[in-house]
Amino acid sequence: MERSINLAISLCGDSIKKIDKNTFKKIKKKAKFTIFAGKKKAAEKLLKKINKTGGAKDAKLKYKKAISRDYK
Repeated sequence: MERSINLAISLCGDSIKKIDKNTFKKIKKKAKFTIFAGKKKAAEKLLKKINKTGGAKDAKLKYKKAISRDYK
């Protein structure tokens, strides 16, 4: 029996260029991602990349606008 990781994950969407195949392999399918990005469309695009890697098929997106330079 495999153990699933149940986490709320925060990511900086503007700085991520590539997501490897097994990055979110053992994460729960209904994980919640908080993505800081300049535009909501960029955050949605990043969530689609996460879904293609095989983890978090039914993930929920919580978008937050990245205003400060801390997230770039």
